[in-house]
Amino acid sequence: MAVLPARKNKARLGRAGTVAAQCCIAIYGGYFGGGIGFLMLAALTAAGLAIRPAQATKNLLAGMMNTSAVLIFIFSPQIHWLQAVSPAPRPAGRHLRRRMIHRINENCCGCWWF
Repeated sequence: MAVLPARKNKARLGRAGTVAAQCCIAIYGGYFGGGIGFLMLAALTAAGLAIRPAQATKNLLAGMMNTSAVLIFIFSPQIHWLQAVSPAPRPAGRHLRRRMIHRINENCCGCWWF
């Protein structure tokens, strides 16, 4: 396991405080996700990490948090997959319409298309 460089001043959070803070941030981030980057960075720098290693650790932890949240939601029996997947083709259709509108001659289509 690699040792991350510590900040010059003394860490304000101990190991238990850092783990507790990251667990709380992960639970919050698994549900909402908003602002976890700032929260994780604040907790890691308060634990004594320099900003660059804290940034890298934040990215790794956020990726693990999002992956675990996705896995929990995928295997949850409360998700109604038919209703969740049915709107999926809409963005693809929207993209195709955008591409087609530049290739179709306006005189052939009439006003109903535009």
